[in-house]
Amino acid sequence: MSIPKLIIFDNDTQEVINVWGSSPSTVLQMTKDFKAKHETLTPQFKKEIQVWYNQNKGKCIVGDLVKIITTNKP
Repeated sequence: MSIPKLIIFDNDTQEVINVWGSSPSTVLQMTKDFKAKHETLTPQFKKEIQVWYNQNKGKCIVGDLVKIITTNKP
């Protein structure tokens, strides 16, 4: 299995403009907050993240990608 990643590259400057992956911003923040409080991820937390993904149905991923794409227009 692989984890998708979006890389926005400027052909003129040969620079990476932005990167997205491997998780939506909400999950990254939830994970960061949990680790700050508990130091390590627990099996229960991982289940809660899976429930979140199932309920969110990709809406956060779409929102993150739209934000990246629209803020990087020429």
